[in-house]
Amino acid sequence: MIYDKLDNFDSYAALFPEEWAKVKAFFSEGVIPEPGRYDLLPDGRLYVNVQQYAPHKYDTDKLEYHKKYIDIQLLLLGKEQIIYAPREGLSEVIPYNAESDYGMDRLEEGKGTALAMEVGNFAVFFPEEGHEPCVGDPESSVIKAVVKLQVN
Repeated sequence: MIYDKLDNFDSYAALFPEEWAKVKAFFSEGVIPEPGRYDLLPDGRLYVNVQQYAPHKYDTDKLEYHKKYIDIQLLLLGKEQIIYAPREGLSEVIPYNAESDYGMDRLEEGKGTALAMEVGNFAVFFPEEGHEPCVGDPESSVIKAVVKLQVN
């Protein structure tokens, strides 16, 4: 897991040089894209989901994980928390589905690390790392980009 400010985004480019450059170019215009999916590389290897939603209260049964994709989450408007926890020792509440690359674990409240997501920072979650995004004030509004980077 990586949690940092966008000012330091280039510091991580060596991890995935081609993909990092595509992501940076996508956001370089400084305009918030309309909600939807944007393919940055062919065959679903790299794409961006721009989402607009109201955050939700913490839910012990919503610690998601993926196996095929790395998540790079960038807040574009508003604020939320992402709860992070290693999956070791957790109980699965939704079995992993390879087609949707998605599964969920149960995490007791207070057991994870809360990442304060605001405009100007980002978080990266690698396969098998548990995270519950979208936690916050249900009366507020958030626009977030979730970059999905397929791993080999």
